[in-house]
Amino acid sequence: MSYTFEGGCAHIRTHSDHAPIDNHICHGAATQHRTGQAAAQVAYFNHDELMVENIELVERQPFDVEDPSNPLVFATCRSCGAPIMIGDQLGRIRGVIPALMGYPPGFPAPTYHANRDPAAPAPDDGLPVHAGLRPDFVWPPAM
Repeated sequence: MSYTFEGGCAHIRTHSDHAPIDNHICHGAATQHRTGQAAAQVAYFNHDELMVENIELVERQPFDVEDPSNPLVFATCRSCGAPIMIGDQLGRIRGVIPALMGYPPGFPAPTYHANRDPAAPAPDDGLPVHAGLRPDFVWPPAM
């Protein structure tokens, strides 16, 4: 079956026919640590709108190793180690880093920059820049 958004590895597939509730370029330290890049596109879906096949094969680690209280987790495949998704211990969202998590080219473009260090040079691509997530973003309720 074909889905609007589909990624993962040979062992675990993620997919959704729903648009992300947030889609940004993240400049945060935790994303930098996980991707090895200065910034990466991150898209959040409502938790129940990003399906995960073979979820029993998911291995979870803290997303932000510097902040153990952060409820986000970095999910990898227990079989091959591939990055699968960003999970949320509170059950609010599931997220993907499309370029890292097996999503094909053509994923919708991000709409803004988030978690940018104010001391760093500002991006010049015309997208809005925020110190955190966009001001109108509201986290879905915890499950």
